[in-house]
Amino acid sequence: MIKRQGKNSGVNKKKIKKKSLMKKILILFVFMMLMFSLSYFLLFSPFFNIEKVEVKGAISLDSQTILEVANINVGENIFLQNNVSRENNIKKSYNIIEDIKIKQSLPNKVVIDVQEKKPILTLLSNSKYILIGNNGEIIDIKDKLNQLSIPILTGISLSEQVAVGQVIVDSDVIKIVKLLETVNDEKKYLFGEIAIVDDQIIIFPTSSYKVIIGDSSNLEKKLIVLEMLITDTNILVNSIDYIDITKPEKIIKKTKEGIS
Repeated sequence: MIKRQGKNSGVNKKKIKKKSLMKKILILFVFMMLMFSLSYFLLFSPFFNIEKVEVKGAISLDSQTILEVANINVGENIFLQNNVSRENNIKKSYNIIEDIKIKQSLPNKVVIDVQEKKPILTLLSNSKYILIGNNGEIIDIKDKLNQLSIPILTGISLSEQVAVGQVIVDSDVIKIVKLLETVNDEKKYLFGEIAIVDDQIIIFPTSSYKVIIGDSSNLEKKLIVLEMLITDTNILVNSIDYIDITKPEKIIKKTKEGIS
């Protein structure tokens, strides 16, 4: 026997659909109101007003000058900041900056995270300290050094005017840059000061004596020998004039008493 659906059945279905639609509309309305309230709270509540701006990662750059270029006003809402524009302005202002990110530290702190390009050599030329990075790029020029523990090249005066962002073309400078690019970071402390005399590379691990290494051939072996020598009690006790490791298998040491 087949049961036929009456008119009431169709009416009930319409009522159910209508109730379901109204329920969805109500849920959507409540959701929108919650989002509006949340947005209003985030954008206009003093709870999210900036109270502190901090610079991290700056080594050779002064944090205060970065803050001035960033121009982030304390008291403004943390969510109403154009950080991308500020990042671009700071990066354009300082060639030494490799990367920069302005981050929100909720609820009311902004952090400017700076990553500087790492110089591998400082050239002292015409009373200026020229910070040189990989491939000979000038990443900064300073009137004085702020405790940068990187090798310093002396005895070379560049004839032409140089500027930040320029690539050094002087053959002696490039020679030292290429040499340092091959040296592991843990061994760069051996290159306190560097000079080139008669095409011979000379380094000064300390101010008390010099080490002649010649050219960059067999450099790894020369540095191993040098590390052994500078921990040798006899060398530390005696007054050393110079050590010649041009040929690491035949070391020449000169003290005030003579050559050995």
